[in-house]
Amino acid sequence: MTTSVTSVRVSDTVAVAIRVMREKGISQLPVLSKGVPVGSLSDRSIVHALSEAQDADALAKRPVGDIMGPPFPTAGPETTVDQAYPLLEDQPAVLVVETGANDGLRGQDVDSLEANIQAIIDRVPPPCSATDRTPAS
Repeated sequence: MTTSVTSVRVSDTVAVAIRVMREKGISQLPVLSKGVPVGSLSDRSIVHALSEAQDADALAKRPVGDIMGPPFPTAGPETTVDQAYPLLEDQPAVLVVETGANDGLRGQDVDSLEANIQAIIDRVPPPCSATDRTPAS
């Protein structure tokens, strides 16, 4: 684990969350309370809340906790992509957590994740030829 996970607190305002998402170029965030994942926030949930709001400025001042969705499922750092895949069927992300001296959240090592994804890709057979239905070479 090498990368800290970008997150917001349940008490942060929607405006703060939007700023963080823009600055980091991300579309979703875990929402924490005392370092524990308690919800999630996505650009989609913000747009939904905005469509129901009568006052965009008032929405921007509301706490994230008022509009957050359920927390992302969590997995340990040793979890492979194969093991995490079923968690992604109904959720947009899996939060890889590691508890340690800081009891903080850490993102999965990108090199490890890419290696796991490549291993899955390598197992997928090549597409079949349209004429003979045998794997193309």
